[in-house]
Amino acid sequence: MLTVLRASGARAQELTPQFTLADLDDLVDQSELEVDLEVDVPDDLPPSVQRTVYRAVQEGISNAGRYAPGASVRVRCIVEDGNLVLTVENGPSSRPPAAVPSTRHGHIGLTERAEILGGRFDAGPTPDRGYEIRMVVPLG
Repeated sequence: MLTVLRASGARAQELTPQFTLADLDDLVDQSELEVDLEVDVPDDLPPSVQRTVYRAVQEGISNAGRYAPGASVRVRCIVEDGNLVLTVENGPSSRPPAAVPSTRHGHIGLTERAEILGGRFDAGPTPDRGYEIRMVVPLG
């Protein structure tokens, strides 16, 4: 269904309040995962950047819980060389993952969001059998 809606080109209306970086603590608390959250960015980031970061953290935490149960998660959002750099990394799973196939729609959406902001999104396994998503968005 998401593929059909995405192909239609229709824009969804934002009818609910949109999340910001101020909502990240609640997101982490609700995840019930062991998450180390480090956010060191200016308070006045544009709303579009804040929503994109929130959505990327949400995707990373959700995927860690689904595909790497029991793994610790580290979220780091900093400014480096004029770019906002976000990483969400989980360690290896300590239990079998949920038997849920990946559609990769989350990664496709995050790639699109990053590109709209002039940035990029990458994701893949880490050397320690974990997984990392990384988003880089230029500021200014």
